[in-house]
Amino acid sequence: MTVQHIHGGDIFGEAANLGLDCARILDYSANINPLGPPPAVFDAIQKYMEMIVNYPDPHCRDLSKSLCNYLHVKGKNVIFGNGVSELIYLLVRVLNCKRAVIPVPTFTEYGLAVVTAGGTIKEVPLAAEKNFSLEVDEIVSAISPADLVFICNPNNPTGNLYSRDEILYLLKECESKGAYLVVDEAFIDFVPDVKGYSVIPHVGTSSGLIVFYSLTKFFGMPGLRLGAMLGPSALIDEMTAAKDPWNVNLFAQVGGVAALKDVNHMQKTRELVTVEREYLYNNLAGLPGFKPYPGEANFLLVDIENTGLTCAKLTQLMKQRGVLVRDCSSFDGLGNEHIRLAVKTREENRRLTAEFATVLEGAKI
Repeated sequence: MTVQHIHGGDIFGEAANLGLDCARILDYSANINPLGPPPAVFDAIQKYMEMIVNYPDPHCRDLSKSLCNYLHVKGKNVIFGNGVSELIYLLVRVLNCKRAVIPVPTFTEYGLAVVTAGGTIKEVPLAAEKNFSLEVDEIVSAISPADLVFICNPNNPTGNLYSRDEILYLLKECESKGAYLVVDEAFIDFVPDVKGYSVIPHVGTSSGLIVFYSLTKFFGMPGLRLGAMLGPSALIDEMTAAKDPWNVNLFAQVGGVAALKDVNHMQKTRELVTVEREYLYNNLAGLPGFKPYPGEANFLLVDIENTGLTCAKLTQLMKQRGVLVRDCSSFDGLGNEHIRLAVKTREENRRLTAEFATVLEGAKI
């Protein structure tokens, strides 16, 4: 794999390149709650503004209590980080991971963390013709030898949602072969039936299960950088001893506590995303040369091969119109014919469709 950290959401860099104010850019490249954070998050940050003269709680005590109550887990099984990405790299380092199994395409930081730490990865391709379904048997056959097996559920960038039975079967196989199963549930809260798919209830009862949980995507506050890892208490202790001190800032902690209390905002988010994802899917399917894949998260993967444009070219044309979309060529397992689009509000989704139509008309598709 090529070691390159490429992500969506660089709105500051793109605004500078385009000579535009950030407010004038429509960012479809980052998969964030279209409603933004719960209002209480802003109130909490304002309330604690004067506390910036103090160091943040190094143990995230209030945040830990809130998350444990929300997820029904124990504090000894949780560690917080400056986003999930920090915890991915910390995990690989603490376990001294030499080999990992990763279905692709998926979030690139799993492989990058292993490779940059001197390890190797075994990629298991997910076939587009099978709608990127999970190849469980192929993953099982690749486990020995391996230290870690990564699964993103729902998967980024394909949007596939894998069943709990599939995940637990993989967990059993990993445990029998001495590997950890790492399940990244960064987007699980966008799924209406969270309890039917999440494996978080199994944390603490299995010595081989690790789950990543994001508090920024669903709660709409990626600028605060806040993620958690759930796993065996002994591993959590090792990672706590190895992490940087004060790695979670004050505003991330109080913002996380506030966000976890707003059940109404959570419900509104799920309802909006479900409706708008279908609306966006249908509109994209009506564009010439566009083939969107069905997804279960707050984003859609789109095959644009039949437009005659590469993802780099289409991304550039849209950027010139003040719209950012995710070029997926950096994902292993995808070529230069896929883009990824966040699900946003109806007004924004209408504008996106109109901008695509204009670009495609100009390219005579």
